[in-house]
Amino acid sequence: MANSTATGTKTRFISLRLKLLIGFTLLFSVVFAAAFYWFYSFATERAMSRIEEDMLDTLHGAIAGVEGDKLEALVREGQPDASGVPGADDRYREHQAWLGTVHQLEPRANPYTYVKGPQSNEVLWVGDIYRIIRPDQGTKFLESYTSEGPLIEGLSRETPNMTIYEDDWGSWVSAYAPIKNSKGEAVGGLGIDF
Repeated sequence: MANSTATGTKTRFISLRLKLLIGFTLLFSVVFAAAFYWFYSFATERAMSRIEEDMLDTLHGAIAGVEGDKLEALVREGQPDASGVPGADDRYREHQAWLGTVHQLEPRANPYTYVKGPQSNEVLWVGDIYRIIRPDQGTKFLESYTSEGPLIEGLSRETPNMTIYEDDWGSWVSAYAPIKNSKGEAVGGLGIDF
């Protein structure tokens, strides 16, 4: 319904019911959006915290099953065959079997081991779960890989990386820790991708 004023212009009449409907719609939209944002943030934070806790627990358990002296000897003496790994070496088979056990116990975990390469920011892959679960995507024994940041830091200290990143194998969060020999010297690193 339109009303005319003294100047002859028409104004629109909006009923109180429509004003209340619009007002409450806007108010509840803002309240529900804020509640959703809070719940989403809270749930995401809790999930990431739980993933980090599980990943670090798995990392600690995986490290406990790797003997640094055997890893050193394998790196020094292992001879890859035509498949690119030292498949006839008992130390290598035992090492890979342990990574397979870690993956079986925690299916989200993709463990691998590595040592420092001769170049800056270079590592050489020693063990790799992908050689078992996805052989077409697995690395070769002592294959070179250049990286910066957490992977390299993992050779000297426990280093979780909860920032989701992408590489040739997928999207991950990861944790790394040094493998030590019987003298307590860091001789390699173990990484776990979730």
